[in-house]
Amino acid sequence: ATRIHHHEQEVTEQGKTYTYPQPTIAKSASTPGSLLNRPGGSLLLRRGHAVPQAVKTIIRNSKLPRIDASWLETQHLQLQGNEIGSLDLSNSRISQLEISGNTIGRSVDFSHTQVKQANVQVLAKDQAKLEGSNIKLPR
Repeated sequence: ATRIHHHEQEVTEQGKTYTYPQPTIAKSASTPGSLLNRPGGSLLLRRGHAVPQAVKTIIRNSKLPRIDASWLETQHLQLQGNEIGSLDLSNSRISQLEISGNTIGRSVDFSHTQVKQANVQVLAKDQAKLEGSNIKLPR
């Protein structure tokens, strides 16, 4: 399974990943996120926050048996031209979601995911799980 972490990452070819450097801090924080001046704690405690934490996550032209991006918080998620076995974006908070030109073999889980803008490709009938989500799929 491919797990998307909460930092900017772009995958352009299978097996070749560049991860942008992240700050490291040698001392411990008194509350989650306090050393980086970021809101911390449980996602449930941050539901009122309008802007997600990560900036942009892009995956292009890759072959992935499973993408597990559940609980992802990002401003922009783009999946373009991939071969994906199954996709899990459940419980995510995404400002801009773009899913285009992908071949998705099995399920797509959008349950309890909230987006501000979505451009999602046509999916097979009953392929997407949308319970509790505000994503509208094209017909």
